[in-house]
Amino acid sequence: MLSRAAVSHTGALAGADRMYDALLTSLGRACLATLAPDAFGAMMTVMSDKHRGRGWPELRREIEAAVRSVREKGYCVASW
Repeated sequence: MLSRAAVSHTGALAGADRMYDALLTSLGRACLATLAPDAFGAMMTVMSDKHRGRGWPELRREIEAAVRSVREKGYCVASW
């Protein structure tokens, strides 16, 4: 697993702190589906640290389902 500093240093996750709201949208989740596995894992770690105790397990399941949908169907949906 890459550290947050290492990932930010590579530029792969620059702005990860501001990415949280985007993860609530289908576009944000579709973007996650394009990340390399290491970058995806690092982003999920950052997000779990920020969202700990506030429904993270459910949000993670929704994100993972959206990523699967993008990979299988080419699109995903998100509802709030």
